[in-house]
Amino acid sequence: MKSLLMKMIHNLTPNLHWSDALAAFLSGVLLVSAFPPFHFPPIVFVALIPLLTRLQPDRLRINAEMGLLFGITFHLGLLYWLHHVTTGGMLTLVIVLSVYQSCQCMAIGWCKRYSFWIPIAGLIWFMVEYIRSLGPLSFAWGYLGHSFYPNTVMMTSVFWIGVPGLSFIIVGLNASIADGICRWSVCRRINASSEIISSARMRFQKIFLAGFLGLLVLIGIYGIFAINSNSNNSATSKPLRVALIQGGFEQHEKETATVEKTLETYLSLSGQSINQSPDLIVWPESTITMPLEYWPEGVTQIQQFADRFDVELLIGSVSGLYTTDKKWKFWNKAYLFSPGNSFDLKGSTIDISSVPSYAKNHLVPFGEWIPLGKYWPFNLIETLIEESGAGIFQPGAEITIFKLRNGMRFAVTICFESTLPQLWRHAKKQGAEFFVNITNDAWYKRSAGLEQHLSQCCFRAAENGLYVVRAANTGITGVISPAGRVINLLPRYKSSYGVFPLPVQSASSNHR
Repeated sequence: MKSLLMKMIHNLTPNLHWSDALAAFLSGVLLVSAFPPFHFPPIVFVALIPLLTRLQPDRLRINAEMGLLFGITFHLGLLYWLHHVTTGGMLTLVIVLSVYQSCQCMAIGWCKRYSFWIPIAGLIWFMVEYIRSLGPLSFAWGYLGHSFYPNTVMMTSVFWIGVPGLSFIIVGLNASIADGICRWSVCRRINASSEIISSARMRFQKIFLAGFLGLLVLIGIYGIFAINSNSNNSATSKPLRVALIQGGFEQHEKETATVEKTLETYLSLSGQSINQSPDLIVWPESTITMPLEYWPEGVTQIQQFADRFDVELLIGSVSGLYTTDKKWKFWNKAYLFSPGNSFDLKGSTIDISSVPSYAKNHLVPFGEWIPLGKYWPFNLIETLIEESGAGIFQPGAEITIFKLRNGMRFAVTICFESTLPQLWRHAKKQGAEFFVNITNDAWYKRSAGLEQHLSQCCFRAAENGLYVVRAANTGITGVISPAGRVINLLPRYKSSYGVFPLPVQSASSNHR
């Protein structure tokens, strides 16, 4: 596997001198160390320097190859845990993301011919990261700004500038330092015949360095103020008691356990939480893998629990429709069961359309849906997935704002939707006063993927200034403050529950 990867890298970057390759590789390794599980965010301020010092305006092809090698090194180190799901898919994703980095480096290298290339480099990085969050094939993971997790002081600024805004500052600082180094040493050795270290360009470098350092200081000051402000607001906010249920099923256990056994486990844990008087009980994504419309017995047990204990339950479940052409359509959904619902249980199917629900809008490409799956050869992939027992899901069409009996309103995101800032912002505009993220991270086993996924919810909380509660089948279940700080957690990899007070504020009064 290692020799195959090295051969692939050599074929992709045949023109690189060893010094260029070493610089790109070193930047990739340094950047990986800023993310979980290594947790060394300060390195991000110098990680790109080796790469940026080697980019030159007259070497576009080499710049592109350096960016590709940098991207492969970084994304392979960051996303290695995806091999637990699919090795081929992981390598494909790494290559696709590395192409973005290749384009970035080619554009930045070309811009180095100008005195003001430093902020342009930051803007290029900003735009590429923003574009990566758009469309059905988006993968907004591993942004430079994400390296600030779990530094809440720095994270709070995303309320105004977003994660790409943090990346802009990071790139600006790296580029300012790299430009200074390049002027005094590297550039003279690489291109001594044409490189002139002018006093004007040096003044630009110093101004940009001072400017980006100043922005960093302002972000720190604002972060301290915002955290204190959120703490004061929480003291006078209306408490909502939320029970988070974590079944603790490893993926092989989840796939082999019967739906009856799974339901029994979750009802038992939910029953234990009742002693702490929760207003809302939250189960993870796809807790029930049987389409509820075709499982009257399960719906009955869930509704009886809600009626008996006078509590509302948000559950993750598969929804299904068996069409007239004898094919299944599936949706990945969240349902809110409230006391007092009644259903017609006479037939083999059950109408649960009266139960408020949300269907996952953004499906995982090549996992829950296949791009161009109606056409050859992509329809072959879709057939293989269906024959393996997995489902091809249908996307939801709209955001649902759930309303509890006490009047509080919230929105649900499912699994990978935690990476999509636009989806969360739209939900907030529609009246969400807090967020619930439900997920099944058992796919990633006990890897860094669990904490990287959690960090996405932290940034979404900070971007919107709202609480986020997160229920995972196994992995990381807990509560995140409006500043992006994890304030409550359940033990990892265990079957457990927790009831947490949530000092939720009215959306109309939530501001900084």
